[in-house]
Amino acid sequence: MSLGTQIAELRRKHDMTQEELANRLFVSRELVVKWEKDSNHPGKEAMNDVCNLFKVESEYFESEDEYLIRELNSCIPKGVDIDTGKLLDLINDFLKILPAKERNVFIRRYYFAESPEQISERYSIGKAYIYVCLSRSRSKLRKYLKGRKKSV
Repeated sequence: MSLGTQIAELRRKHDMTQEELANRLFVSRELVVKWEKDSNHPGKEAMNDVCNLFKVESEYFESEDEYLIRELNSCIPKGVDIDTGKLLDLINDFLKILPAKERNVFIRRYYFAESPEQISERYSIGKAYIYVCLSRSRSKLRKYLKGRKKSV
């Protein structure tokens, strides 16, 4: 789950509007909107304020990098220990068989750590399509790696 989604969920859980959250944190509502859309992330001081306001530890929030790593780790077959270098080679080989649009979306997300919103804007494609495309690509990667399980 992205940082923005986590902030939005906490805000809703505490029955707070974006405006109310912004006022409590002494930031603009527009900035809260950007945080929740993952087009901007709070700085260290703002994150401390968010944690204090919602009474959560900073560990509650998963970084975007941790989130991306968890998503990719979910593609590795259970019980298989893949060397990082070998995994990168396998992923690069996998990317060669993806259609160009799917490959570009995958690369923008997992190599450049762009948010689905940023990818959507870059390619003028609906955000829902990006989520579906990424989900399907991860599923294809899972099958691809499973098929090469014996060679790993």
